[in-house]
Amino acid sequence: NQFPTPIRLSYNYSDIDLFNLKENTLHFFYFNSVSNVWEQLSSQIDTNTRQIFVETTHFSEFAVMGELKDRVSPITEIVTKGEKGQLDWYRSTVRVTLQPKDPQNGLGVAYTLYKIGDGEWQEYKEPFELKTDGEYTIRYLSFDKAGNVEEEKAKKILIDLSIPEVEISYVLEN
Repeated sequence: NQFPTPIRLSYNYSDIDLFNLKENTLHFFYFNSVSNVWEQLSSQIDTNTRQIFVETTHFSEFAVMGELKDRVSPITEIVTKGEKGQLDWYRSTVRVTLQPKDPQNGLGVAYTLYKIGDGEWQEYKEPFELKTDGEYTIRYLSFDKAGNVEEEKAKKILIDLSIPEVEISYVLEN
């Protein structure tokens, strides 16, 4: 189980995509089978050669891990434009715009999906219009470039394009 003198392990990470990893946080870890936990080892990193080193005196399972740059999901806002009537009903077609953002210095939004009612999920590319009477439920969520996914949101949109009719009647009394 133990080496009489420490041995040096090295790992060349030059072929690894560090897009969402903070390079200066990379460390060797070993799996402690007694506590069932990955434990960090005191490692040295050479960012020029893209190698990480550690000395150990025991056999184990080893891994190199680091902190993620972006662990926050994107946030999407829905903006609707149209002529508002009473009780949240629109009296015109409604233009729907989805505005995704990747907060806290995120790596950027990759894409946004939406669906109308029970329809199929579609990738959002540009604003769209709802043009007929009805009750619509728009479901939407965004994905960022780090792989974080927003929790699905929904907005109900009510449209009534019918022009109100008024009937006036009167009785002439003699």
